[in-house]
Formats: sequence, structure tokens, C-alpha cells
Amino acid sequence: MLPLVIVLFSTFTTTFLDIYSTSVSALNVFPQLGEKRGVIIGGILGTLVALVFPIEQYENFLLFIGAMFCPLFGIVLTDYFIFRKRKYFLEDIYKKGRYWYSQGVNIVAIFSWIIGVVLYQQCIRYGLWIGSSIPSMFVSGIIYLMIMRKIKKGNKQ
Repeated sequence: MLPLVIVLFSTFTTTFLDIYSTSVSALNVFPQLGEKRGVIIGGILGTLVALVFPIEQYENFLLFIGAMFCPLFGIVLTDYFIFRKRKYFLEDIYKKGRYWYSQGVNIVAIFSWIIGVVLYQQCIRYGLWIGSSIPSMFVSGIIYLMIMRKIKKGNKQ
């Protein structure tokens, strides 16, 4: 009984957060809508969509989103917390020569991200017990960390 109650409450809290997020996003487009009205409309529309369209049709799309963003998040976390020491400066992005990579493209990040996307897909394909999000975030972040440290060490010599 307890696991059922936990699943029930976790589903409710997630759904309420989704509805609220929809409402806040809608306020960017329709500011006159109001938060309360947006929550009600978002809840009604979400319920209608769930009743009309079978969720199985969206599984591949949701897995695609996960495959794109989970590895990317691992790279962003690694860059922000380890290399940037929790400090990003807008000036660094626009000043020429401040970033080591050229013209705003970080090849190491793209390479690490691609490896993470492939790993995510393979974890889904083979049904890894831990899932695919955590391994793809972790591996892409570690690959990014190792290559970036090697590059930074090479630049110091």
C-alpha cells in the first residue's frame, strides 16, 4: 500500500509542477491571462490532451529529448562547477581570445555530447538497470572533464 501512496503523491506533485510551468510559460505570450486562469486552462487542456491522444505515441519523442539534454546537462554541470568555479561572466563570452575555443564553438563539448547521446540510446536499447539519463550525464561530463584538463595542462606547458 505504501508504494502506491508514494507513486500517487509523486505523480500529483509532478503534474502540478507541469501545469504551473505551462501557466508561467503561457504568461510570456499572453500576460493578460493571469496566473490563476493560466493554471486552470493549462490543467483542463492537459487533461483533454491526455484523454484524447495515447501517450505511447510520444514515447520516442520524449526519449529523443532525454537523449539530447541529459548528456548536455552533464557537460554544463562539469563546465560550471569544475572549470568555471560557479562563475560565468558575460564579458568572457564576447571578448575575443578569452575562451580557448574559437568562434563560440566548443569542439570538446560537442564531442562529449555526441558520445553521451550514443550512450543514452544504447542504454535504452539494452535496458540498462540504472536507466539512461544518469549514465549519459555522467559519461559525457567525465569525458569533457578529462579532455579539457588535458588541453588546459597542455596550454600551460
